[in-house]
Amino acid sequence: MKKSISFLLAFLVILSLLPMSVFAESDVPSISVKSTCASPNSTVDVALLVENNPGITASSIMITFDEGLTLVGATAGDAFSALTMTPPRQLSTIGSITGSCRFAWFSSDIEEEDIKDGTILTLTFEVSEDVSLNEDYMISVSCEDGDTVGKDGNAMPINTGNGYISII
Repeated sequence: MKKSISFLLAFLVILSLLPMSVFAESDVPSISVKSTCASPNSTVDVALLVENNPGITASSIMITFDEGLTLVGATAGDAFSALTMTPPRQLSTIGSITGSCRFAWFSSDIEEEDIKDGTILTLTFEVSEDVSLNEDYMISVSCEDGDTVGKDGNAMPINTGNGYISII
């Protein structure tokens, strides 16, 4: 009996050490940030990617990023090319954003050939001259329940993955 309990406890400890992504559903669409490198006082492009796209017709995505990074541009990617993108207002009025912002996409209808994986958005960041070398500056992406809708008109779950800019 003691051996069985010991084995069960050891199994539970090992299970608790696994990252949650191991348990993520493989057919659930995911939106993630592709990590990259940059130097202080430079500009860098960062891709926002979608995988397992079942036919997203609307999505609202919150992007949050560390101090030391300033968002100065955003270019629509090919994966959501059939959807209309609405960038954050301050990007067009002020020309830059610090901290966080929200992007939205919508289409009333998409065709099968419009459903793609790949780059949703390319974000352009200015990297401050005051950032620390050999540090990672986080860029996180999040979607609330109901923020993403499929071609059937129903809300769908989304797995998200954060990325970073490594300062070299």
